[in-house]
Formats: sequence, structure tokens, C-alpha cells
Amino acid sequence: MSEILGIYDFNSAPFDWGPNYKLPDIPETDLVIYEMNVRSFTADESSGLDPEIRGSYLGVISKIPHLLELGVNAVELLPVFEFDELEFQRHPNPRDHLVSTFL
Repeated sequence: MSEILGIYDFNSAPFDWGPNYKLPDIPETDLVIYEMNVRSFTADESSGLDPEIRGSYLGVISKIPHLLELGVNAVELLPVFEFDELEFQRHPNPRDHLVSTFL
């Protein structure tokens, strides 16, 4: 059996974003969601960031103006935990059969 590493905390109070925060008022139909991995998004020198902040949350924050220029209004960080970025280069992706190729 696999070990449960964490569960959702239903008992704690919601995070307090501060008195000046208000929820975004963007209809779901207008969302432009950019899915990214924090490290991969800014790790390369082509990101134009200082090497000290490449591949970090601070690097992502620094690129917010770029994302806004692209029209992105929501970011989904996937995954937010450490993982093997080269896994599918060494082992075949078991979901490859789900990808359609159009010529």
C-alpha cells in the first residue's frame, strides 16, 4: 500500500491575503491559464533573469509582466514539488498512445 503523504486541511482558517486583497473578477470563459513548472519556466539564461533568481519563485514573479503581455490572467504551477524532469527522456511515457499526430 502506498503511504499517504498529506491531506487537505479542512479545519484551518483560509489564508489571509491581507486587507487590500480582493478576489479576481474574471469569468471562467475569459481565463487564459498558463501551466508551468517553476524551475523550468525561468531556469534557462534565455529568461533574461539574473542567475541568482533563475528557476525560483522570485524568477516567476519577475516574469509576470511578460505573462501579462501574452494575455495570461491565471497561472497554474504544476508540479510544485521536486520531480525528475528527465524521467520521460529515459523511460517511455505510458500516455504516449493518447497523443494524436496530425500530418
